[in-house]
Order: sequence, then C-alpha cells, then structure tokens
Amino acid sequence: MGRAPHKRSWQSLGAGDLELCHAAMEVMEVDNLAGSSFSRISGGKRQRVTIARALAQQTGMIVMDEPTNHLDIHHQLKLMHLLRRLNATTVIALHDINLAGRFCDTLVLMSGGSCVACGAPSTVLSPNVLDDVY
Repeated sequence: MGRAPHKRSWQSLGAGDLELCHAAMEVMEVDNLAGSSFSRISGGKRQRVTIARALAQQTGMIVMDEPTNHLDIHHQLKLMHLLRRLNATTVIALHDINLAGRFCDTLVLMSGGSCVACGAPSTVLSPNVLDDVY
C-alpha cells in the first residue's frame, strides 16, 4: 500500500516498487512480518509497519500524529534519527517534549487548542514558557 499513490488502480507493483517497500520494511525492522495479517501483530509492530508504508511513498512531506506511540525507546530513537536524515519536510505531533526538543528544528507548543509558543526548542521549552503551560 505504500506505493499506491504512485500507481493507477489497475497497475501492479513493479520490481522497483517492491524493492522500495522491502527497504522501508528493513529500516523499520518489520521485514520479517511480510505476509503477516496486520490485525494479528502487536501495537508497536503495527506502528512500525505503518511508518514503513509512509516511508515507501517517498514523498517530499511527511505528516505524522504521535509516530512514537506504542514504540519502545530503541525504536523511538531510531525513528527520530531516521526522520532527521530524510530529505523531506516532516510535521509531527508529539507529546514527549524531550524527543521534540532533541530532534525537532521548530516547535509549536499547544495548550487548550491554542498556540502558546512557536520557535526554536531552546525558546519554546524554556522554563518560563513551560511553567505557564504545565
């Protein structure tokens, strides 16, 4: 499904598409799940499969909502390092301010549905700003 945006509904995946899918699965360490039923795998593995599908699309922009949810610390860090290396604009909703501060260039801090602060992590995650929110 990761290559679906690049195909017409009647077209099947070519060898290049399959290679891209397999490479994305290897990066997310889910290549051993190829052919498995999505409904029968754990939440963390489902999350990694979903991320592999997004990576296989090779888009210029990636939007993710809580991509580290259900991932153990190893896979959280691996994903965040990977997203930093991608040649793509990445917009991520994160609740972990430690990960956000460490890996993101620009942060938007929300509270009650409104933007409280926007800017570099050093500005947004300052004690004064965080005291007002937390």
